[in-house]
Amino acid sequence: MISVIKYKEEQPIIAEVLNQFNAVIITDSITLSLPDKLEEYHKGLGGTNATSAMKIQASYDIKSKTFRKIATKDNARENDAGYNNELIESLKPNELSIADLGYYSVGGFIKIAKKGAYYISKIKSNTIIYTVTNEPIDMESMLKKSNGFIDMPVIIKGEAGTLSIKVRLCGLKLPSEVYAERLRKAYKKNSNKTLTKDEKERLKWILIVTNIPKEKMNCEAICETYRIRWQIELIFKSWRSHFTIDKINNIGKNYWDCLLYGKLVVITMLTSVYSRLYHNTLQSTNRRVSYLRFMKNICEDLNILSDFWLYKISEEQVDSGLKRIIRASLVEKRIKRKTTEQLIEAFDIPSDFREMISDFAA
Repeated sequence: MISVIKYKEEQPIIAEVLNQFNAVIITDSITLSLPDKLEEYHKGLGGTNATSAMKIQASYDIKSKTFRKIATKDNARENDAGYNNELIESLKPNELSIADLGYYSVGGFIKIAKKGAYYISKIKSNTIIYTVTNEPIDMESMLKKSNGFIDMPVIIKGEAGTLSIKVRLCGLKLPSEVYAERLRKAYKKNSNKTLTKDEKERLKWILIVTNIPKEKMNCEAICETYRIRWQIELIFKSWRSHFTIDKINNIGKNYWDCLLYGKLVVITMLTSVYSRLYHNTLQSTNRRVSYLRFMKNICEDLNILSDFWLYKISEEQVDSGLKRIIRASLVEKRIKRKTTEQLIEAFDIPSDFREMISDFAA
C-alpha cells in the first residue's frame, strides 16, 4: 500500500461560499482491471469482472487543488467505507468532507463531527429517518406534504441501530423530467424488483445529510456544493486519458508496481504544478485553468520539465513553455452565471459531465 500526502500552505482562491472552510476534501475510488496472473496479489470483483483488480482511493482538496491522500488497495472487493478511517484521520478541524454513498457511514459521521470537521453526504434510499424525539418519520407522507423544500434536524442510525447521530436533513425537489430519468434508471437497475411508494417519492428529491449549521450554509448551497464531488471524476478521467493508468499489458507484479507508483508520483507532481499555476493565473488574470486541458497539454509537452531536470535548460525557457500551456488550458469566459453555473464552472466541470451531475447520480 502506498500513501501520498500533500498539503498546501498558501491561501487558496475559491467560490465565496466555501471560503469559510479550511479545506474541502472530495473522495472517491477508481478500480483498475489487472492481468489474471496478478490474482494472487490483487483479488478481482468476481462474477463477470476481471479475475484480478485493485482500487485506488483518492482524496483531493478542491481549494488548494492538491491531493490530500492517495492510497492503493490490493483487494478490489474492499468496500469504499473501509477507507473512512484513513480519510477521517487526515481531516482537521473546520475542514469539509464530501463523498458519495459508497462512504456512507453513521460511525464515520460521528468521528468527523468529533474532530470538529464537517461532512455532506447523500442519504441511502432505505435509511429510516427519525425525529429528534426518536419517532420514525413517514418519509413518503412528509415529502408529499412539503412545498419542495426540506431543512430540518433528524436522527439517523447505523446498522442494527447500534449507533445514532443527530444530523441536518436538507432536501430539494427535482424537476419532473429529472425524476422520470431517475425512475427509468432505478427500474433498469432493479429489473426484478417493484419500487415502493416511499422509494419512488424519494427519487423525486435531492436528500442530503450534513452537520453544517444553517448559519454557515443554507439548504440550497449545501445541495449545490454536493455536486462538486464530481471534480474527482475529472481527475480519474485524466488518469485514464492522459496517463493511461488503466492500460495494462500482461506484466508481472514487480513491473506493475514500478509502473503504477511511477505514474502516481508523476500525477502528484504535475497536480502540484497545476495548483501553483492555477492560483497564480487566477490572481493575475482572473481566468481559471482547466484541469483536464492542463493535464492534456502538459503531457503532450512534458519534455519542458524533463529537459529542465536532465539538461538544465534555462528557467526562461521553462517559463515560456508553461505560459504556452496555460494559455491553451484556460477556461472560457462566461458572464451572468447562475449560482449552479458558478459552482460548476469554478470547479472545472466540463459540458459532457453536466448532464450526469444534474440529477446527483450516485
